[in-house]
Amino acid sequence: MDSITQQWIERAKYDLDTAKGMLTIRKYLYAVFMCQQALEKILKAILSHQKRAIYPIHNLARLAQEAKIFDECENKEPGLLAELTPFCIKARYGEYKKSLSELCNRKTAEDYYQKTRKLFLWLIQQIN
Repeated sequence: MDSITQQWIERAKYDLDTAKGMLTIRKYLYAVFMCQQALEKILKAILSHQKRAIYPIHNLARLAQEAKIFDECENKEPGLLAELTPFCIKARYGEYKKSLSELCNRKTAEDYYQKTRKLFLWLIQQIN
């Protein structure tokens, strides 16, 4: 495995750990944001491993399509990629934070974390 792929993997793991930490301190919007970030980075690790171009995009479904694994991701966690994608951009901007924060209660954030973790572990196996 090359060093660029390894760096993407390390960043992705860090983001997944951060998501768990955000749950612990009840920062639910940021927990979900970090779930999105973890999947984005692990998908970019897969693209790097496949020697494909990595575009500066945040759309998880598109990244999975580029990696030729979208259908498998959908089979593992239906709709998760589409549901998490908006949290990348919208969680950063004030006009969206309030509405997204209202959607991110403990139960929702924990559910997203568990689904993300499950898909993440499967995605890591696609590299190894």
